[in-house]
Amino acid sequence: MTQQQIAINVFKDYASITRIIEILVTKNFLERDFHSADRRRFDLSITKLGFETLKRLTPIIESNRKQALKGFAISEIELLNNSLNKIIKNCV
Repeated sequence: MTQQQIAINVFKDYASITRIIEILVTKNFLERDFHSADRRRFDLSITKLGFETLKRLTPIIESNRKQALKGFAISEIELLNNSLNKIIKNCV
């Protein structure tokens, strides 16, 4: 995925994505290498530290989602998800 595609998917501008990536590389969560076919592009990969951090955060994220959706029926969650997807498509 290109940085532009990431920006669109997470509702951020390209410059913000560039800064976020730079921070993640600096903090050793991501590794940046030159693209094999185009030296103007980079390949990003998650580091061991990044993977371990995601692994530690996953239960917290799942717990937060569970708490946020507490009391919602499956049908309500599906309706909410469909509505949010429509909003996303309208913004692209």
